[in-house]
Amino acid sequence: MVIGIALLLASASPIMAQTRRALICSEEVAIRLSEPAKPDAPRSEEIDRRSFSLTSGGDTLNLISAGRSEFYECQKVVPRLNEGRPRNTMKCQNGIYFLTIDYSQLKFAKSQMNPESKSDVSISYGSCRFP
Repeated sequence: MVIGIALLLASASPIMAQTRRALICSEEVAIRLSEPAKPDAPRSEEIDRRSFSLTSGGDTLNLISAGRSEFYECQKVVPRLNEGRPRNTMKCQNGIYFLTIDYSQLKFAKSQMNPESKSDVSISYGSCRFP
């Protein structure tokens, strides 16, 4: 019994260490809604792409960019019965900010959705790496 508990703790510690390890992430695509110049004009514009670091610890995530920290509450994504993916994905939220990260492929999608202002609606997509 004691050996079983020791083996369980030994096998869980690398997983726990990996979840707290920092990731460096870079946006590959970043767009936001904008006011159209003409009624038929496109309503999106490209915005500056950012790089940031992520540190995850269980059900919280810390995003650090340009000296500013943002804290997110997270939960593991559970696929529906008819979906095979995502399996190793976390979804996180902080007010009007949303972040989904796939730890197996190290890809993320980040969005800002404020229904009160069109200029506060944006989405970005990118990849992460271990430093």
